[in-house]
Amino acid sequence: MTDAPEDYSAAGEVGAVRMRRTRMDRAWIELRKASTSTWIGFAIILLYAIAAIFAPLLAPYGEAEIFP
Repeated sequence: MTDAPEDYSAAGEVGAVRMRRTRMDRAWIELRKASTSTWIGFAIILLYAIAAIFAPLLAPYGEAEIFP
């Protein structure tokens, strides 16, 4: 004779499942802890990167084409 109830499931014995954090999750957690000066530096670097990517649209003519 067993003392186990008929509605036993192994899932009931397993504790709360912990999800692994991805690299993006860990990076975002670290960025949220960053200081204000870090955020300002990050914004400046991002601004330079955007300007470099869209440079042909920002300045479509070369110097020789403007001043002959």
